[in-house]
Amino acid sequence: MVGVLALAAGVVVGVRAMPVDCGGRDELVLVDEQCVGVADADSGFDFGRPEYADVVRTIREQNAAVADEPTAVSVVVLLAMTPGQESFELAEQVRHDALGAARAQLVHNSSDSTPKLKLLLANAGDRFEHWAEVVGRIDARQAAPDRVVAVTGLGQSLETVHRAARALSGKKIPMVSSSLTSDEFNDVRGLLRPAPSNRAQGGAAAEWAFDRIEENEPTAVLVVDKNEGDKYPASLAEGFQSRIEQLGGKVGERVSYDSSAPIGTTIVVLESTLEAICAPEVDVVYFAGRGRDLALLVERLALDRCGSGERLVLTGDDSLTESQLGEARFQSALRGSGVRIVATSLAVTGLDALRRSTPGTNRYLVDQFIGGAGGVPELDRAALGDDGTVLSYDAVWTVAKAAGKVSQQDEMSASAVGGMFDALRNDDGFAGVSGLLSYGEDGSATGKVVPLLEITPDGEPDLVFPELPGS
Repeated sequence: MVGVLALAAGVVVGVRAMPVDCGGRDELVLVDEQCVGVADADSGFDFGRPEYADVVRTIREQNAAVADEPTAVSVVVLLAMTPGQESFELAEQVRHDALGAARAQLVHNSSDSTPKLKLLLANAGDRFEHWAEVVGRIDARQAAPDRVVAVTGLGQSLETVHRAARALSGKKIPMVSSSLTSDEFNDVRGLLRPAPSNRAQGGAAAEWAFDRIEENEPTAVLVVDKNEGDKYPASLAEGFQSRIEQLGGKVGERVSYDSSAPIGTTIVVLESTLEAICAPEVDVVYFAGRGRDLALLVERLALDRCGSGERLVLTGDDSLTESQLGEARFQSALRGSGVRIVATSLAVTGLDALRRSTPGTNRYLVDQFIGGAGGVPELDRAALGDDGTVLSYDAVWTVAKAAGKVSQQDEMSASAVGGMFDALRNDDGFAGVSGLLSYGEDGSATGKVVPLLEITPDGEPDLVFPELPGS
């Protein structure tokens, strides 16, 4: 998932709303101009972000529909609801995560399956900097009337998110993330991750590139963010390097920058990588960093092209947000840079691609996710185009499956639902919108196909792998 793009670089910025008074509502507290905590099931509070109003209303209405169900349980959707100007996350991504969770709640509660689910939105603050405040409040809500049995969401692969996940694990609260991909989360007990891991993404990118480069021993250069607070880049780079070398390629040079530095410094350092990127012996560049920084690099390349040829740049899923792809300056820079960017995605997205990629046995589930029939509104184009919406749906769907396996003789609780994660691992998998959901002992997704999309100057990413029926 892509980061926020700074105005100084001419790209889109996610700006937090003006400070709001939480007013004691929903046990939310005002910290650093952010309402931090867990919202109640009947809350209409949008965390000071009006763009969340529609999904907040939807969740409130769906919670009300099962309020009188004696066996209903709650799932906390824990996100960085108030991203700031320097955040790696955009409000549109947060909205899509919440929207995917709400759609899974609707589909599950409309079926005969039990227990019914309520969703509680929770804010850990920008970059999860107030995670400790929220974890305690989630723990307290394991008791009635909320009966919290699991946490989903969890945002991006940051050090603060890792600490939050370990704290929740220590309280025996099971988790299913929507988009955590860093392999460094493998050590968190009770955490399932339906998204392809960073190593899987890096490896898939290496295989795709190797099959298309005519050289017998293609040479790659790695550009890697060494920000110690971000767990996303390192395992991406490791996955790519390991697989390209296994296939017979080699990494000629590894250059780095630090995204935690001021934006001006980051621009200068990225510009200094151009000599390595543009070296004539380089066949492919792998960029292991956030989308914000890739956009800055593309702007540098637009000013100083690598000769007359095309330069292939591969990267992870963080560059695929609607805001970045649709931003005029980024599109112009990409058009003039002589760069072809291909990014891994966490799932096939978009209305047409989702339907064409789905086996007939799973078509009904995908149609329910998309909506548009039976009085269920169709998800908007931006939400359908965000892999976070898909994976957030599958995260709540996984919790519902685990909760449904708890024996009627056992008390429904977070520990009981977490215990059923073992049953899910032992199964052959079950259908999700992103494909078959199957989890390994470390909680990572197994057997997932990693899609690759080309980022085009017109803002519409093109799926280049896998090839869909009718393509």
